[in-house]
Amino acid sequence: MMTIINASAASHRRTRGKYSPIGIDLGSGRVKMLQLKQQRGRCFVHDQCHFPTPLKAAQGKHVIEPQQLLEQLRQAKHKHQWRGSRACLSMDNRTCYTRTVSLPPLKTRDLKAAVLWEAGNLFSFEIEEAVVSWMWIGTESNRGRRIDRYLIAAARKETADFYTGLVQKAGFNPVSLEMPLTALLRSINFRQPLSNTETGKHALFIDCGCNSTLLMLASEGRYCFHRVLNLGAGHFYRAIASDRKGDLKAALRLVYSRGTLAEKGLLAEASRLARGISETLAYWSDLSQNEPVNPAVLDVSGGGILIPGLTAYLHQELGLKSRLYNPVHDLAPARNEQLTGSKNGYQDTIFSAAHGLALRGWLK
Repeated sequence: MMTIINASAASHRRTRGKYSPIGIDLGSGRVKMLQLKQQRGRCFVHDQCHFPTPLKAAQGKHVIEPQQLLEQLRQAKHKHQWRGSRACLSMDNRTCYTRTVSLPPLKTRDLKAAVLWEAGNLFSFEIEEAVVSWMWIGTESNRGRRIDRYLIAAARKETADFYTGLVQKAGFNPVSLEMPLTALLRSINFRQPLSNTETGKHALFIDCGCNSTLLMLASEGRYCFHRVLNLGAGHFYRAIASDRKGDLKAALRLVYSRGTLAEKGLLAEASRLARGISETLAYWSDLSQNEPVNPAVLDVSGGGILIPGLTAYLHQELGLKSRLYNPVHDLAPARNEQLTGSKNGYQDTIFSAAHGLALRGWLK
């Protein structure tokens, strides 16, 4: 099993070979799989699929049912036209611990030792019991000297081995494991580099999954902060299901119906999401010595954000125009699409992290 995983990837658009690794985003609500190909200098989707993550109730909460997930991964392996078996994986943001560090410019052979030394001082558990990944997120100047900034993520080894073991048994060859945040950053910088955004000094991205929502703030084209909210689409589903004797299928139909959030009884959850975003912006403002943080646009992705009425509510509460980040739709021209109207069900925007995973190691 892997013990040290470097999540870094070049930001250039040249690729290694025609087909990318298979990006497998092992989300808490759905598993998303995506493979890219490059043809005549352009990137296209070669194949993709998604299916519900099998869960079972245990000790008052839902956990992954490993045998059923293994069988679903095996079916996905044989039913689709994947090229090769190399796979890049991500696991739930909530299973990872993250910190940012600043280091002087280092040679590749020295960087690993430096990152592990930093990780050993930053995290509460023994580093021998963890997997560690890191990603270069920019440079800064300190008294005329260049300083490199890195995002370091660590997860307990037993958790990482659970994910990689299942994928390996299903017939794939897992070559990396990272958190969805770094995969999302890679996807964004490939499709629309943070340094090229036209939304002013600050850019705000949110990825609303099943059981959590990832918020990521960039300043002047550089990652600066992220936060994981314990709130996702699943909380909206369960809020309705509790009033319908636990009928989750009926709850799903109602959540994605055309009624307003108030009519569906979802204002409390929507308010929590808006408040979490607002508090995150205020927190970063405090860290930045009360510098105003006013992104012009809220880039959104994930199945949860497609709940009808949710983006309109966020615009009303936060004053931020929502824009759907969908890296899979019309992949070759790098652009975002305007979020117009309500859309039901799952759209290609759920593949944001899988897209970044497929790019990992494929770019040079």
